[in-house]
Amino acid sequence: AFRRFPNYVVTEQNYLVLAKAYADTNAVAKATAMYQAYLERFPNGNFREQAQESVRVLKSVKPVQG
Repeated sequence: AFRRFPNYVVTEQNYLVLAKAYADTNAVAKATAMYQAYLERFPNGNFREQAQESVRVLKSVKPVQG
């Protein structure tokens, strides 16, 4: 998502807000990928533990059978 807007200043919070929005809309794979992207870009970031916990929780979510 951030590649589409190369002049936009990317902060740690941007990753987390987008990841949470994905999680809130049940886009588990996208949410997990965004938290993992945060951890790669900011390995010592201020929200590292929160992101790691979110990835752990999202990976435990079972897909909804429809």
